[in-house]
Amino acid sequence: KLLEAGQDALADKGFLVHDLLAEVACVLFVPPKMRPNRHQQPTQEERQTSKVAQKRIFVESGVGRIRFFNIFDHRVRISNIHLISDIVYVCAMMTNFNRPYLPINRAIADAGADEH
Repeated sequence: KLLEAGQDALADKGFLVHDLLAEVACVLFVPPKMRPNRHQQPTQEERQTSKVAQKRIFVESGVGRIRFFNIFDHRVRISNIHLISDIVYVCAMMTNFNRPYLPINRAIADAGADEH
């Protein structure tokens, strides 16, 4: 299993994985959909969207760091297709050698603020 009980997951609109994550007691954050004929979201939905957007920045930064390796700039031979997952994993792990997204003290403070 990749997720443990109590962990959060982020997804775009259209990913129908609520039931799968509920089975392992995880929470899925998805930006709320705009309703037809409405120009603004209600305040509660604005706050939810903002909370998801703040977390999403880290996901996008991580994806950007993996893209830095340009592993998909060229075609992958069909005989090597079974290696794709391992290649992406190694690139993701190598990003851990980069500077952190946030200073450590701020990341700890932000994590504590989410719990309240």
